[in-house]
Amino acid sequence: MISKGQRGDRLECLWSIRLHADGIPFIIWPQVLRDYGVGQLDIIRYIRGKIEVIEVKSSGVIAPKQLKRLKNSCQLLAILLDKNVELKLVSTNICQRDSPFLSY
Repeated sequence: MISKGQRGDRLECLWSIRLHADGIPFIIWPQVLRDYGVGQLDIIRYIRGKIEVIEVKSSGVIAPKQLKRLKNSCQLLAILLDKNVELKLVSTNICQRDSPFLSY
């Protein structure tokens, strides 16, 4: 039987392959984000002059505390890289590829 965490990892892997087919994959070491006190990020890519941060959720729902950490991570990236950053949500049923969930 596959655990919830394993399903989430598998879902994230599938979305990563799909989303990284466009744009340039972007990796940030989680320790750097922790050092700044912000949340870890699932998928990051550079596409069409901006950074996209994609959060993968099997339920399609982000808890308020997690959303706050994700917003803080996006704001940090926007400041450090001097680029626009968009936060998007993808799940098993939806992919908001062309409409940002949040922008910075």
